[in-house]
Amino acid sequence: MKHFTLSQLFHGIALLALTFALVRAEGCGTAFTRIGALSFSPDGKRLAVVKLNWRDANVSLKGYAADILRTLSIVDVEKAIPTEVVDRAFVAGNQGPAFAILRQCPDSLAFSADGKRLFFLDFEATKIRVCDLSSKTTNTFFEFGPQAGNLQFALSPDRAVVAQEDWGNGVVLLGADDAKQIAKAPNITIFSPFRSGISLSSDNHWLAIREQDKVNLYEVEAQLLATGHLACTGGFAFAPGTEQLAVANGSNITLSNLVTKNERNLAFGQEINNVRFVGDGRVIVATEQELILLDVTTGDVAGRLKHEQWVTAIASSPDAQTVAIGDNRGNVVLWNVKTGRSSRFRAPGRSGYPWTLPAGLLVVAVSYYYYAWKRRRA
Repeated sequence: MKHFTLSQLFHGIALLALTFALVRAEGCGTAFTRIGALSFSPDGKRLAVVKLNWRDANVSLKGYAADILRTLSIVDVEKAIPTEVVDRAFVAGNQGPAFAILRQCPDSLAFSADGKRLFFLDFEATKIRVCDLSSKTTNTFFEFGPQAGNLQFALSPDRAVVAQEDWGNGVVLLGADDAKQIAKAPNITIFSPFRSGISLSSDNHWLAIREQDKVNLYEVEAQLLATGHLACTGGFAFAPGTEQLAVANGSNITLSNLVTKNERNLAFGQEINNVRFVGDGRVIVATEQELILLDVTTGDVAGRLKHEQWVTAIASSPDAQTVAIGDNRGNVVLWNVKTGRSSRFRAPGRSGYPWTLPAGLLVVAVSYYYYAWKRRRA
């Protein structure tokens, strides 16, 4: 029986390690990142940012994500720099279908009315967590049932009510201070693991829920019975102080007045991937090439900002002076719509390297050292 020397054994291990390092293994594919959520504090001085990092599985016919990292940080808006990390969660290895990392709804992040607490989903999207930003302590605000999935929530414009929904169950309205249930809609059953969202109108009278390519409207005082739906492929938003709803569908935006039932369509030459109100009289429209500030009364363009990345999150400051934009490159842009100036920064959080690359280099270094040492002794 042939015996291998220690030097040959080291060289064999080094070759194997280099093979894994140079040929991408499962779970060690291309790195991806995106901004998942943005939310301004009530005074507009701070911005909460959720950033997601992950890798693809690098295996044919497998839409899996690996090594998923979610980082929740606070940003100083005036200086445009991150100041602290509130929560960081990491799950190593392949984690099922890639769409699982998109469970965190863009609206599932919000400051409390006094700005001292921050509501967010936990990494598994089974609990609403609340962080006391003064004491740096985080507790569970609300925990969903064991069969829940695709959970999300939204705070009302006055930040007094939390509306939460989960896929396959229903909608619950909770007091933001005590988490006591205000209303429940057992007649609403949601089966939408993709393209979902939830939002409350300014007086908490209307509730909008997105399922796939439509937005359903419900009246809270009428036990949340459905009243209609609008086609939607690119986001929706209520005006912060009026009963208006903006819904993006293809290259059009439908502006609906829920009181008068009037609707207006605004056509664009590009696909719209997101829309948000900036105050009550303007909307910010995100296309694949730019951001457009639009006057909803006249339809006139009030401002433009070039941004050729896919916009994944938008938030407007309470004074309607600053718009925050997050994209699929992990960048956050702060755009002062009054002056037209903008600043850009990268949110905290990054993907790690596949373990095979440092391991391979280490084994090669040890093997070479051992080989050189043995030759000197010979």
